[in-house]
Amino acid sequence: MADPNPSVQKVRSWWFIIIIATAVAVAFNLPKIIARLGGGPALGSGSAVQEPLATEATDLLSYQNQADGYAFSYPASWVKQEGALQTSVLFITGADPGDNPASLSAVKIKLDAHMPLYDFSDGTLRQLKQDFPDLTIFKSERTQWAGQNGFRVVYAATTNQRLIKTAQTWMVRNNIIYIIGFGGSPESYEKYQAAAEKVMASFRFL
Repeated sequence: MADPNPSVQKVRSWWFIIIIATAVAVAFNLPKIIARLGGGPALGSGSAVQEPLATEATDLLSYQNQADGYAFSYPASWVKQEGALQTSVLFITGADPGDNPASLSAVKIKLDAHMPLYDFSDGTLRQLKQDFPDLTIFKSERTQWAGQNGFRVVYAATTNQRLIKTAQTWMVRNNIIYIIGFGGSPESYEKYQAAAEKVMASFRFL
């Protein structure tokens, strides 16, 4: 039976956007991704500003999204595109020759009605199980993220005939859902997992 709650329907549509953004990073090599997004490293303007961090300035940059009200740091070698595939921002990992890239995306969803964090989390897990018959969940747990109650899930599923491993962390704050999703092939996931964890840990509200 279809869920009559319009907020639930909106959330489901955004989950597919995040999954698609991850699949694009795996389905194409990095030069094709850059061309598809229409640019190269450090693209984007609008609400985001880019500046070196005070420490490890050659390795990390600061992404600030004034409109959405958050910021985090990310590796300087990653390709950034704001508004790509309907995400707030999409990053593609470094352009090493022959590299199988991974992607990290951030999304902000304004809800039409109040939805508690754990209602959203339970509904999302049910939807994932319904949509991906080969779903394997490695982690499904409550967490603290940016000083807020959050939820984290790590799973693998086949998307566009490719196996994608994904980690997603979300929170509900003032009727807004904030999500960061990271994923790629199992090999690229393992290669870039530590860097992605640092990005997620650096998330803060402005």
